[in-house]
Amino acid sequence: GINNLYSGKVLWDNNLAEDYNLIRQNHLSVVFQDLRLIQDISVQDNIELKNQLTQHKSTDEIMQMLQFLGVDMHWHKMTHQLSRGEQQRVAIVRALCMPFSFLVLDEVMSHLDEQNRLKVADLIHQECTKNGAGLVMLNLYKDNYFKYHSFYHL
Repeated sequence: GINNLYSGKVLWDNNLAEDYNLIRQNHLSVVFQDLRLIQDISVQDNIELKNQLTQHKSTDEIMQMLQFLGVDMHWHKMTHQLSRGEQQRVAIVRALCMPFSFLVLDEVMSHLDEQNRLKVADLIHQECTKNGAGLVMLNLYKDNYFKYHSFYHL
């Protein structure tokens, strides 16, 4: 539903999907390759914009995730002041601030070192397990960070 460059039907839970906004709001959480963070506001504001809509996480839970990923000290910084890897970790935490049936990740680890990739994978696994959610990960390289069945590797 983000673009209309396709034909056919989309089924969600065996029903014709007509309101893509409702599906995105209630079932899908996405980290886009371009991250879609608002650059001229703080990390706190970027995350709270999402969390205020869902009330899914407490501020303490958010801070624990940020701390686990090593970006909690940037809470009050403007997003454009962060490195690309730091921005990726913030975008991941923001995506986890909503209930979801599927977490969709597009090149989510492209600017992370090995240590941060392992931490991100661990946090994502924990949150998907809590939500009973599936994971869809688009990735240009083969990874061993998740225990999943890969259908296609580029």
